[in-house]
Amino acid sequence: MNDIKEITSKRVKELIRQQNLSIPQLAELLGVQPDTAKTYINGRTLLPVESAALLRNNCNVSLDWIYGQDDSRNHSDTIADIIIALERVLRVSERENCYGEPELVLRIDKTFHQFCTDVSTLSQFPLMEASDGKTLHQEAQKLLRAKYKDYFCKNISSEKFSENSEIDISHVDNLTVVDMLSAAVLKEN
Repeated sequence: MNDIKEITSKRVKELIRQQNLSIPQLAELLGVQPDTAKTYINGRTLLPVESAALLRNNCNVSLDWIYGQDDSRNHSDTIADIIIALERVLRVSERENCYGEPELVLRIDKTFHQFCTDVSTLSQFPLMEASDGKTLHQEAQKLLRAKYKDYFCKNISSEKFSENSEIDISHVDNLTVVDMLSAAVLKEN
């Protein structure tokens, strides 16, 4: 409980600083006396959910962030991160079809496609127990993370992929790639 009080206290202090609020202004926002607001700020009292909801609504932060369950301040941050990540592995381009007419083509980074294929293949294997008690599935996941660590740390975080490293989604036999995009992006965040 003390950890939650401490985290919540830090988050309230951060909001006060960022919103340039005085203690009386915070108290008014929360509908409490200034002395009560001080107990939230110094961590003596856990911020009640009703008060946290008022902060959420007025300061554009999530309850999970206020209580230290998530480092993302609000859901729009998470959505923006997903969109940015998707821009780094997917691209829409235009080409001429066999009739000479323009058509849109969804292109995917080759390495990311291979990652999605590997994850999809892994998910099709039954969970088998290894001699040390861990599942072979967990070990395979660990190997996959190691295999693609540099790719996700360097390539995905730096820039969009180049035309030399992409393929048309129409050439992808395993359409679960599109399903895998959200899951893979969320795991990285």
